[in-house]
Amino acid sequence: MLGSSQFQVIRHVAEPYLSLQHLGPLPIGIAVGAVLGFLTLLLLDNRRLPAALVVVFMGLFLGLILELMRV
Repeated sequence: MLGSSQFQVIRHVAEPYLSLQHLGPLPIGIAVGAVLGFLTLLLLDNRRLPAALVVVFMGLFLGLILELMRV
């Protein structure tokens, strides 16, 4: 997660393409992963809303939102 590519080292960031790097003391990737992991556990037995679809669509949605914030 905290790679060592030249681009990451130059910009001193975990994900160089995001304008929002941290959510409080946590890197944004870990915060999003923890929230979506918890959401997956909550939706495991839900027949109306499959956990995998919710997580995939939330990931797409967050990707679009974070990309729009960068512009």
